[in-house]
Amino acid sequence: MNEARLGRPMIPQGLKDAWEKAEASIALSSFDVALDGLREAWDDFGDKVDHANTWKLVGDAKAGKARDTEPVDRKLLRSAHADYQKALKKDPKHRAARRADSALLAELDGMGVRSTNLPALFDDGAPTVYGLLAIVVSVMLLLTTLKYLPEIKDALGLSKPWDEPYTATLTFELYADDAPNTVESFKIHASAGNYDDVIFHRIINSFMIQGGDIESGNGQGGYAAKWYGQGNQDDPTTYVVPDEFSPDRRHYVGALAMANSGVNTAGSQFYIVDKEASDSSSGEAGTHWLNGYDQNGQAKACGTQGVSCHTVFGQVIGGTHEGRDLGGLAVVDILSEVETNDQDQALYPPYIHSIEIDGNTAIMRLVIP
Repeated sequence: MNEARLGRPMIPQGLKDAWEKAEASIALSSFDVALDGLREAWDDFGDKVDHANTWKLVGDAKAGKARDTEPVDRKLLRSAHADYQKALKKDPKHRAARRADSALLAELDGMGVRSTNLPALFDDGAPTVYGLLAIVVSVMLLLTTLKYLPEIKDALGLSKPWDEPYTATLTFELYADDAPNTVESFKIHASAGNYDDVIFHRIINSFMIQGGDIESGNGQGGYAAKWYGQGNQDDPTTYVVPDEFSPDRRHYVGALAMANSGVNTAGSQFYIVDKEASDSSSGEAGTHWLNGYDQNGQAKACGTQGVSCHTVFGQVIGGTHEGRDLGGLAVVDILSEVETNDQDQALYPPYIHSIEIDGNTAIMRLVIP
């Protein structure tokens, strides 16, 4: 039967001849001659020599050579066992290799020699001390691998290419109880898609990232989503959200707050406090000089000379970048570090792809060029 038709690779006649010569040499106890002949076959026929028959003969030659040594070369016997195993890996039904290996293992056992230099992990089905240690180490390695799998895959270049239409996400908790009007206006704009494709027009590293100008996109416009008693009721572009300061909602890093141009002038623009922001006077992380209350819980004189107050209506609680969970502040940091000009405008502005609202949670999808 033609072996090629059966889907098996053709064995060169020269290789078959090399096997026969090796077998004859082994029968004559010329073990080194057999091994040298098989090495020459490898040079002549390459990967075709990587065959169960080859490894069985290598095992036979090594086992014979080991037994011919005084005393018996136990290390070489173990090597022969490894070669028989290679033969069985190539062809699990190779009876001659299995018989030879079984006989060798019985011989090793009778000599009190393990088939490997590695310590025994199990004895009569029960783990040895080495076995218990191996189990503990394996579990630790598994947990570590699971924890760092994304980073490992990235380092090895095994991660699937990111093919979503957005680059990153930021997840916010919204403070509907403390800033109900602000949160409502934000939700309405987000759900209506008004923030979609709106850029972050002002980015100051170690301070904040500002966006949300649904009107002009450059920081000159924006308005509340509904009338809250201020502005021309007949002109939606004049709607503003009244300030909603709370002593409990402060400008921590990752805070989501409303931009304004004075008391009760907030529209649709907002900003996110950068990860590296800090109060120069107190050293506290964040931008607390923008709070509506001081550190003692007393209302500030907002709107007076040098006193700027802004409503905090949310906080970053999570974030991803190209599918990897980095944490929200890390994503904010990526946003804050984009290249800008001397007017704090990004050369390649990141922008909002879309915002998904789920109760008092907002998931902002971002495109970062």
